[in-house]
Amino acid sequence: ALNAYLEDYQFAQAPITPTVRAVPGDGRVTLYWDSAAEESFDQFLAGLGLEARDFEGYRVYRSTDPAFLDALQITDGRGNLIFRKPIAQFDRIDEHEGFHPVDVNGVKFYLGDNRRDPGEDANGLTHVFVDTTVTNGIEYFYAVTAYDFGAPNANISPTESPIRIQRLPDGSIRTGPNVVRIRPPAPVAGFEGADIVDLQRVKGSTSSRIGYEIIDPTVIQDGRRFRITFEDTLIAGRSNTPDTLTTKNFTLTDAETGEVILNRSTAFKDTEEFPVLDDQGRPLGFRLLFFLEKFITLNTTESGWNDPTIYPIALDPFQSAFLGIKGLRNPADYRLRIVAPGTTMSEPMQVTRRTTLPARPTNVEVVRLEPDGTEVPVKFAFWDRSGPDFTGSESTEPATFSADPSIGESDIIILMEPQVGDTTGQEVITWAISLNFVFSDRRDPQEGDEALIITRKPFLSTDAFEFTTAGPKVDPEKARDQLKNVRVVPNPYVVTNRFERLNPFTTGRGPRAIKFINLPPQATVRIFTVSGKFLRELRRDEGVNDPLAPEALLDGTLEWDLQTKDGLTVSYGVYLYHVEAPGIGETTGTFAIIK
Repeated sequence: ALNAYLEDYQFAQAPITPTVRAVPGDGRVTLYWDSAAEESFDQFLAGLGLEARDFEGYRVYRSTDPAFLDALQITDGRGNLIFRKPIAQFDRIDEHEGFHPVDVNGVKFYLGDNRRDPGEDANGLTHVFVDTTVTNGIEYFYAVTAYDFGAPNANISPTESPIRIQRLPDGSIRTGPNVVRIRPPAPVAGFEGADIVDLQRVKGSTSSRIGYEIIDPTVIQDGRRFRITFEDTLIAGRSNTPDTLTTKNFTLTDAETGEVILNRSTAFKDTEEFPVLDDQGRPLGFRLLFFLEKFITLNTTESGWNDPTIYPIALDPFQSAFLGIKGLRNPADYRLRIVAPGTTMSEPMQVTRRTTLPARPTNVEVVRLEPDGTEVPVKFAFWDRSGPDFTGSESTEPATFSADPSIGESDIIILMEPQVGDTTGQEVITWAISLNFVFSDRRDPQEGDEALIITRKPFLSTDAFEFTTAGPKVDPEKARDQLKNVRVVPNPYVVTNRFERLNPFTTGRGPRAIKFINLPPQATVRIFTVSGKFLRELRRDEGVNDPLAPEALLDGTLEWDLQTKDGLTVSYGVYLYHVEAPGIGETTGTFAIIK
């Protein structure tokens, strides 16, 4: 108390409390939260001249008790339970790890292990956690807290944002922004989950791919169209390496309205986590997975001659150290044709101090393959490495594309073309095409042979993708087939079960319950004794008067409190039930109650 008074009741502050959302699933719960805690600023530490931006990580707690008592497992030096044990922890990768040197009653706060697991950002953090160890029908409470690394030099231990939950006088539970209350269910009969459909490239020629993962199907809008565009950047090579284009960022927009959802994001990198919230803080419901070709190189799998007995194609950026030429890795595809000798003309070009290639007749034709299927002729210089050009003379005799393994040389075709996406038409030096003559059992190409040259490409400014989101829905045919899966749990009911809620009062038995699962969105359940006496009617009317909410499709459950229509508790015995689903069908079954 004296220390608090001397400090004018100023203390080290915990990071901002995260805002958490939860999505129930069949045997799983997905949590996701915002990143506001990572911008926390501790004024108290700043006043001491210490690091004020001290956010360090997140912890996830789970309990079946609203007070999180079953997570309270860590004792202090005197054996008193004082700390809860998290089921997951995400530690920022930095110089702070392991146990903090400042203890609290003999207990040291664990900061994490500086390990990056799959799916996490390069800094070790994530904003999504999927719990697959849950049991359907049981109510769980989850909390996500943010903690800092304290100040060892000032003898200050780490602080953690509180678990904000409160039991009200009437027994109800009020949860704060970082606590969720959830009961994972089996979905309705005929359930089809949210999805992304028609994800395809609509512009450009990238060979990089995009995948996706559904995070929250309840916020997926059915039929919404999105567009992904990119910006690229030219990375200048050193004196002995070529320049190369690579992906700089991407922008996600609404394809219909043009609204920007994510602006110039760099979350395409495998070192960055895709955001779960858009630029306005709204949940996206999905995250995109980018499978990026980092550099432009020859795709040896898709490239090759129409005859496998020919020397394979080699493709490298042309370089001349003497002239300072560093050929551009142009993100284009080509077709090389061998035509009659003298049919085409090459371009003149100086390639070394002593060698200037002349314009000369050749047997080579090169075209660039555009995304729309058209072919654009490409200018080229021809370097006859096994002929007179190799010695520096300037022969204008017709040249044929070939290799000479005996002297370890191949002719080189040097491409001169506009950069992909450049509308000025300015030509630059790009690729050098040669023959890989290490395969001694192969031959030179002859008239009529063709080679397809395909490059691996990152996402560039010339590329665009579009996709459509599909919200969760019910397939009536599938629901009709799955009506046979309607069940009562537990069956038999013996005195009590794990699905029943805790008694909020100090006396009494508390609520009883059994569940009818795998029901369609609209269904009527009628319960009878074995003698045919009617006891109770339960109804699911999801989507009858209002549009069918996605949340309703995730839960195909009806709960019965074991009371008749007159409010009387039923006795032990065997009971019958009849399920009627409009437009779907009917089914019957039995269950037992043992007291």
